[in-house]
Amino acid sequence: MTEKTTSDTIMFQPKRKLRVPFGLIMFAIIGALYWYFSQPRFSVDEINRIKTDIKLKFEERKGVHVIDIDLIKENDRKLMGLVKLKIDGLDEEITKSCSARMGDDSRYIWECQ
Repeated sequence: MTEKTTSDTIMFQPKRKLRVPFGLIMFAIIGALYWYFSQPRFSVDEINRIKTDIKLKFEERKGVHVIDIDLIKENDRKLMGLVKLKIDGLDEEITKSCSARMGDDSRYIWECQ
């Protein structure tokens, strides 16, 4: 009696590709865009308001004159810049660094040092 051995061949089937419905992809993209654009950020009007606030605050002091204010967006919620001051009795200009930050509630705070 002869024994026949058969080898079991294991067939590997290729894995099925995961197909994500087109609607789900579009929903995710639209949701991400909505989230990005709904985040608080500095507008041009707010930047101009901050410049006016800085100018008024420094010029409250007698003999202090604001020559220039330059603010640049570091990112959507942070401004960095300089204010140049002329003080009566001094020949040179004084430069102070300024920054402004916006919170999640769209309120901002600025400071110059």
